[in-house]
Amino acid sequence: TDDEVLSRANLKHAKNVITCDEDDSKNMMTTLMVRKLNPKVKIISTANEIVNMKLIYQAGANEVISPDVIGGRLLTSAMFENEVVTLIKDATFVGHGTNIEQIKLKVNATVKYITDTFKISVLEKVKDKERFSALKTTDMLNKGDIIIVFGYIKNINKAAKLLS
Repeated sequence: TDDEVLSRANLKHAKNVITCDEDDSKNMMTTLMVRKLNPKVKIISTANEIVNMKLIYQAGANEVISPDVIGGRLLTSAMFENEVVTLIKDATFVGHGTNIEQIKLKVNATVKYITDTFKISVLEKVKDKERFSALKTTDMLNKGDIIIVFGYIKNINKAAKLLS
């Protein structure tokens, strides 16, 4: 939240900013200050308290993530849904061979073509910010759609190279 530090960070030309202080009020104030300096910058912030997430959004954050909420969900799932936890850990921890990523399509393709050709799962399609899940293999994915995929990193990279 220091004006001099923000000025030296050259925020007027920044494309992205992440605020992740342990103090939600500092994340909110930093978001307000950054938004004032650069109305177009993408701001990602953390919130430790769920009640503060809305306030940080109102301060101008594009996305607010609560590591405590995500961690709490993961801890609870570990009691009852071991395989869900394993999947989430494998897909999000660096060093494992799998990942969840998004690909913006530059070509048309069916779900079946993508799954069969690249050996990855298409979890969702996002079109005009609307999310579509439970896709059928015959569903057509169109140029401009964003797909959320899961699979081995090398297969996802191959798909991204050929599809986007």
